Amino acid sequence: MSAEAGIRRRELLTIALWLGLATRLRPSVQWSAPAARPQLDSLSASVAGLLKYKESARIVGRTYLQNVPQEADAQTLVNLLSLGPVHNNSESRNATTNTLRELLQLRMRQDFEEGQIVKLQGWILSVTEARLCALVALG
Repeated sequence: MSAEAGIRRRELLTIALWLGLATRLRPSVQWSAPAARPQLDSLSASVAGLLKYKESARIVGRTYLQNVPQEADAQTLVNLLSLGPVHNNSESRNATTNTLRELLQLRMRQDFEEGQIVKLQGWILSVTEARLCALVALG
C-alpha cells in the first residue's frame, strides 16, 4: 500500500472511539437476529463515515477477513471489539469520550505488548485495528 492509500492511526482511534460508544449504548441483552442487522448496518455506516480513507480501511479489512474468515460477521466483530469487563461497572458506563479513547488506545497498546498483531500487505497492525477495518469492510 502506498502512503497515500494508507489509513492513519488517528482515524483508527476515531473508529475505536465510535465503537466504544456504540458498545456502551447497546442493550445488555444479546441482540436478536432480526433487530441486529439494521443496528449493525448503521454502526458500520457510521464507522465508515468517520474515515477519510474509507477504501483503504475496506481493503485492510477485507485482507484481514480473508486471513481470519471466522470473524467475517459484524456482530462477532462488535463483540470482539467491545471493552468487555470494563463495561460492567458503573464507572465505565458513565465514562467520558476521553476516557473511552484512552481505554481503546490502551487496548491497542496492549495488543502490541502481548504480540496480538497481524501483518497485512506489509503493515503491522494491532488486532484491534484490523478488526475495526474489518467492520468497515463488512458495512
